[in-house]
Amino acid sequence: MSRHYDPQVAATGVQEHLNLIQTWLQDWRIKVNDTKNTQLIYTLRRSDCPHVYLNNIEIPRENVTKYLGLHLDSKMTWEVHVAKKKGGDGYKN
Repeated sequence: MSRHYDPQVAATGVQEHLNLIQTWLQDWRIKVNDTKNTQLIYTLRRSDCPHVYLNNIEIPRENVTKYLGLHLDSKMTWEVHVAKKKGGDGYKN
């Protein structure tokens, strides 16, 4: 996780830590399931944030992701989580 008003600086911070994680994973011979990685950018701005990579594979961006049973969305509204818990799909039509 990284935060900064400049998306480039925030992405650079995340990428530096992902590189450290990648080295640690290689040292301990641990494989990551690449299909379970997501990049979620919390912002109300419409600026574009650079992509980040783990094991030279781009981490896909999502607007909503599930983490420890919580449905987190990029605007931190809890709208999707509440709708999922009520039995809806959580997305506005």
